Amino acid sequence: MVTPPPALEALRVDLAALRRRGIATWTVDTVLPNAWVAEVLRDTDAEIGSAARVHLDVSLEPKGIVLVRGTLSLRLSVPCGRCLAPAAVDGGTSIFATFMATAAAAEVLLRQDEEGLEPDPDTPDVWSYDGPILSLEPMVAEQVALGYPMRALCERGEDCRGLCSNCGFELNGLPASELRCPGCGHEVPLTPVADLPPHLEANLESGSEDGDPGTLRKERDALESPLAQALRKLKLD
Repeated sequence: MVTPPPALEALRVDLAALRRRGIATWTVDTVLPNAWVAEVLRDTDAEIGSAARVHLDVSLEPKGIVLVRGTLSLRLSVPCGRCLAPAAVDGGTSIFATFMATAAAAEVLLRQDEEGLEPDPDTPDVWSYDGPILSLEPMVAEQVALGYPMRALCERGEDCRGLCSNCGFELNGLPASELRCPGCGHEVPLTPVADLPPHLEANLESGSEDGDPGTLRKERDALESPLAQALRKLKLD
């Protein structure tokens, strides 16, 4: 039988021993093994940054209820949602969970299901345990998995132009006014949301000595992608 690393052993709390010793609150502070975090995230494209860590205060309450409060520190690197370059992600979160003996937990979950209650971020998650040992590992694993983002951007943020949708050419090295992909000649937006150059936007709003508003609008429409024009129309409507 494989013995869990000491870090994971810290996630197993002997409730019976704590009660015998009269301890009402127990602190778990441990670094999670990179191999374990990688296994939790094995179905994703995330890479682990600095070592993940959990700090949890375990409080023994009456009637077998155990409250767990604390934090998860988790740094990940995932592909940028636009250009696929590495994007740093802070997957850390606060933790608030309630553990109940199996029968009591089942009753609570059944009642929530029957009443159709929606999850409330200010309400603790309800978990069950059976026996004298409380395993926090499944709960921590869930929080690690939830740390993976739906979408992340590289260090350029919203200025990232991404890849050409036609040939995959990297667009971030192009001048801001470049509207054609050098790789295939496909039309590309200034940015994914196609913001206008500041001087053009300012002239359009106030007019200028160099041209009338109608001419400026034509210049704007020539610079904007069809997507940006649609977004602008929705904003105006």
